Amino acid sequence: MRDRIRGFARLPRERLAASERNWREHDEKQRSVLRAYLDSIGVAGAAVAWVADDEARALLRENPFEPWLAGYGGTFTLIDGHMRREEIAVVPTLVTDLDKPEADELLLTFDPIGQLAKRNETLLGELIASTPRREGGVALLDELMKFTGRRERRKGRREEERSVVGFVVLVECDSEDHQLEVIGRLMGEGLRCRALT
Repeated sequence: MRDRIRGFARLPRERLAASERNWREHDEKQRSVLRAYLDSIGVAGAAVAWVADDEARALLRENPFEPWLAGYGGTFTLIDGHMRREEIAVVPTLVTDLDKPEADELLLTFDPIGQLAKRNETLLGELIASTPRREGGVALLDELMKFTGRRERRKGRREEERSVVGFVVLVECDSEDHQLEVIGRLMGEGLRCRALT
């Protein structure tokens, strides 16, 4: 298996160009979740980029990364990390030696591959229940759960239409935080549940 990552660099956002073929659209809700994550945890992941300049990319493949980077003054084209580039001034970046067709293929498949993963509801519930809510401001966990909850509710409604539920318990909660806490606890016990708003 080839390792296509040639190196890691902290690049100023001005040196990172958005891919013209980026098909992901980031709305304000997603941006607010990312900002909450950055405020809460900080930068803990790297963007992925490639070098569009054919000559520079050939030199990248043939030379050690650090000396190559010191001599290269051009830009890097993002594959993953477009929204992070808009939110932070210096972006941790994995620099690859991919060419344009390869970069386009990775751009197309990067997120969908991750979305193929199935969820272990018990472990997810335990993780939700054990993750502390932060005081003040927007709690990252709550925002992410609201975001993923909308997707799960749509999926749940479709599944519900295809099957008949035998027994249901409806729990009234005092707040959205309380609702997330109860769901986390129940999922931790291996029960299937979903939020209703």
